[in-house]
Amino acid sequence: MAHTPPRTPAGTMLTNGYASFFEIDSFTTLGFWEKEVTPFGLEGGDKIDVTTMHNHYVRTYAAQALYEAADGEITAAYDPAVLSSLSGSAGAINTNKAITIHFPDTSTWDTYGYIQTFSPSALSNGEQPEASITIVFTNLTDAATPAEYEPVYTAASP
Repeated sequence: MAHTPPRTPAGTMLTNGYASFFEIDSFTTLGFWEKEVTPFGLEGGDKIDVTTMHNHYVRTYAAQALYEAADGEITAAYDPAVLSSLSGSAGAINTNKAITIHFPDTSTWDTYGYIQTFSPSALSNGEQPEASITIVFTNLTDAATPAEYEPVYTAASP
C-alpha cells in the first residue's frame, strides 16, 4: 500500500457554532430558543464479518450497503405552552416532517424526521429553564407515500 502525503481539506471550515437552528416543517413557531444544536451524524452500521475457513492470518470484514442519519439534539429555552404543540394527534412528537438544520454560514442540511423526546431539566432559582429535544431522522418522506430521501446539503449564500 502506497502512502500519500497529507491533503489540504477543501471547503470552508466553520469557526463558530453561533448561530445554528433547527426548522421543522409545519411546526416553525414551536416555543424553542436554541442554545445548543447537534446536527444529525451519518452512521454506516456495524461491520459484516466475512471471515471464512479460507482466511489464514486475519479476520476480514465488509461494510454495509446502506447508511442512516443519526439522531440530532437541541438544548433550548422553552415556553411552557409548547406542550400543547408537541402532544395530541396534531402534535409534533412522532410526526414525520421535513427538517432543516441551519448552520452559522447560512448553509443547510435537509432531510425528514420527527421529534422523539422533549425532556425539560429541573427548574431552579437562578437558572434559565431548558429542555433537551431529540430529533430522529427517518429519511422517509411520509408514511402515505413512503419514499427514500437522502439528506441534502445546500451551500451558503454568497
